[in-house]
Amino acid sequence: MTPHFRYATRLNSFKARPDLYTWKSGRIDLRGVLERMDLVKGLDGIYINYPEHFLGDAREVISDWLAGSNLQLFGLNIRFPDQEFGDGGFTHPDSAQRARAIDLCKRAVDECRALGGDEVVIWPAHDGCDYPMQTDHDLLWQHTLEGLAAVAEYGSELKISVEFKPAEPRRRSLLDSTATTLLAVDGLGLANLGLTLDYCHMLMAHENPSMSAVHCLRQGKLFGMHMNDGHGSLDDGLVTGSVTPAETLELIHYLRQFKFDGVIYFDTFPVREDPVRECELNITQMEAFSRQLDRVDPARLQVLRSQHDAIGVLRLLNEAKP
Repeated sequence: MTPHFRYATRLNSFKARPDLYTWKSGRIDLRGVLERMDLVKGLDGIYINYPEHFLGDAREVISDWLAGSNLQLFGLNIRFPDQEFGDGGFTHPDSAQRARAIDLCKRAVDECRALGGDEVVIWPAHDGCDYPMQTDHDLLWQHTLEGLAAVAEYGSELKISVEFKPAEPRRRSLLDSTATTLLAVDGLGLANLGLTLDYCHMLMAHENPSMSAVHCLRQGKLFGMHMNDGHGSLDDGLVTGSVTPAETLELIHYLRQFKFDGVIYFDTFPVREDPVRECELNITQMEAFSRQLDRVDPARLQVLRSQHDAIGVLRLLNEAKP
């Protein structure tokens, strides 16, 4: 059966529960973690953090592993090192540090090109504030736009995608919602600049994930989708559809309706679970929701939705369950 989406995951998820895996090297090294990801049935590829996963001879290890793996590298995720950029990346008060933040992103673009990826995802984790009156919001906004524009123009043949989070590690992030991030992206008007939406981040921001996705999909600006689940207050990173199945089903409906052709990336945090089984379950969940939607009569669904008939829609969805 042909999968409904392309699926990817994160390297850091596969460091958990080393007792469940025989590491060829005898330790949890980069190659061992990459080889563990090869075991996941239904997985298409991975994203790797930059510069976190590129220390020492890591680039050679990654390149060598990719040459022998059925998985592909879809892209890189920017992780600004805390010690250097704890007071901001694009918004650091020191112009030299802001320039270094832009340079870090450009180096990620170079690595992405070299490894055959087509997307760099920027999470501006430290750009924000903790106290009222601590920062000049207008100035931070200008610096953020300058940083994003510089990276997008440098990587003009790649997708440069911005991932928002309402808080953590800052108490208030500058790019704290879908609307705010879309405002920044639209304001720059660069074709290769878009958004990556993280399901838990949207729950944290008290957003309706489907509504947020539709705003991006309508404008062709949803470049990536991070799937997970949680209880809404923290970035829980639980299995897709495990806490909010109805909202997950609705989001998948809209991804299908708008023919989303990006990658579904599982940004989950298995701690006590077997990472291989956890990742496979994420894929199973996505496919199970998609097959349920396959059994829904789209014309009947549209009639019920046009009448705002909640009971009718719920009955229709129940009928489509296996």
